[in-house]
Amino acid sequence: MFFAFLFRKRTAAGAGVVGEPATFATAPEELPTKPSSEPPVEPPVVDGGLIAAIARIELEMSSLDKQRQTLKMAVEILRHAGIVYDNVRDWQDFNPVNADIKQTIQNKDERPRFALMNNGITVIAKKMRGTGNRFFIEDYQVVNGCQTSHVLYYCRQHLDESIMVPLRLIATNNEHVISAIIKATNRQTEVKEEHLLALSDFSKKLEAFFPTFRPQHLYYERRSKQYNGDPNVEKTRVITPAYLIRAFASVFLEEPHRATRSYRTLLEGVGKSIFASDHRLEPYYLAAFILYRLEFLFRNQLLDPKYKPARYHILLAARILAAPDDLPRMNSHEMQRYCEKILNILSDTTNSDACFRAAANVVDTVAKGNFHRDHIRTQPFTESLIGSSRKVEWMPT
Repeated sequence: MFFAFLFRKRTAAGAGVVGEPATFATAPEELPTKPSSEPPVEPPVVDGGLIAAIARIELEMSSLDKQRQTLKMAVEILRHAGIVYDNVRDWQDFNPVNADIKQTIQNKDERPRFALMNNGITVIAKKMRGTGNRFFIEDYQVVNGCQTSHVLYYCRQHLDESIMVPLRLIATNNEHVISAIIKATNRQTEVKEEHLLALSDFSKKLEAFFPTFRPQHLYYERRSKQYNGDPNVEKTRVITPAYLIRAFASVFLEEPHRATRSYRTLLEGVGKSIFASDHRLEPYYLAAFILYRLEFLFRNQLLDPKYKPARYHILLAARILAAPDDLPRMNSHEMQRYCEKILNILSDTTNSDACFRAAANVVDTVAKGNFHRDHIRTQPFTESLIGSSRKVEWMPT
C-alpha cells in the first residue's frame, strides 16, 4: 500500500490542510500557534501601559520557550526512539547537498519550489489504516529523509505555508521490498556501497555486540556518523564499515595487499567471505581492536610513521605473532577461544606495544626498508610476510 502527500505548515490551530500529517494512536499535545487569550495575572499598578506590555512579552516568551522545549524533545525522541534505525545514515552535517537544501529554504523565491527539488521523507509502516485524510500507522520507520528533517529543523524560522514537503507513506511487511525501497530512496546525498551494509542483520548484530566489551569497548558505526552527536563516545573508538572490512580482510583473510589498492574487490566478498551470516562476531571485534591499538601507537608517536603504508600488513603479522596456530573455522567455538586469547594479550599495554613493534620489525625485514605501495601491496609480499612471521618466536610476558 502506498500513499504520497505534500505537507504544508499549519497557519492556525485546527485549520484544515491538504495532505495533513498522519495522526498516531497517541497524539502529541498540539503546540499553540499564538499566545493564549487569557490575560496574565494583574500586575501592580505603576504604569499601566508599560506593565501590561511587559506582561504580554513575558507571556509570549513563555509560549516560545514551551515550543522550543517541545521541539527539542521531539528531536531527542526521533533519535532515541529508533524510528530512523533503518535509515542508512545519520546527520551528515552541511555537506554540499544539505547546504543546497538550506539555501533553498532560506531563499523566499526558491522556497515554494522546495517540493519539486527535494526527495522528501519516506516512511514505511508494518500496519496502516486510514480514516478520511488521516492515517494511523504502527511499527514504522523513517527510512529516508534524515537529512531533510535536520535541515528543516535548523531552518525552522524560515518555514511558512509556501514550504511543502513530499511524504511517501508505504505499508508493507515484505522485508525484501523494504530493503529495496531503502536502497532506492537513499540516493540524493551520495551513498557509498558500505553504507548500504547498514541494512544487513549482520551489521546490526555487530553494532550491538561491539559495546559489550569492557573496558576496552569499541563502537561499530553501522549508520554513517551515527555517533557524531554523542559526547560520551570517544571518536577514536569508532570504526566504520570500510575500516572494519579492511582490517578483517587483513587479519583473517590474510589479504592486507588488497585492503587499499583493491578495496572494491573486497566489497564483492561481502555476504560470502566477509559479513557472512554464519560468521562469529568475535573475529570482527578483534580485527577492529587490533587496528585501534595500532592507530593508538601511530597517533601517540610510539611507532615510527614510516610503517603507516604497511599498517594492514602489521595487523596480520601481529595476529600471527600473538597466536601462530592455524585459523579455526569462522563459525566455530574454537574461533571464539582463539580470538579471546589474542584479545587478552593485546589488552595488556606492555604486551600490545611489544607485539606491534615485533610485527613492524618483521614487515621492515621483509620490505628491506622499501615501503613504496608498488612493492608492499602485492600478494608475493604478503606470502613472504606470513612465512617470516611464523618463524619469529614471540611470547607475551
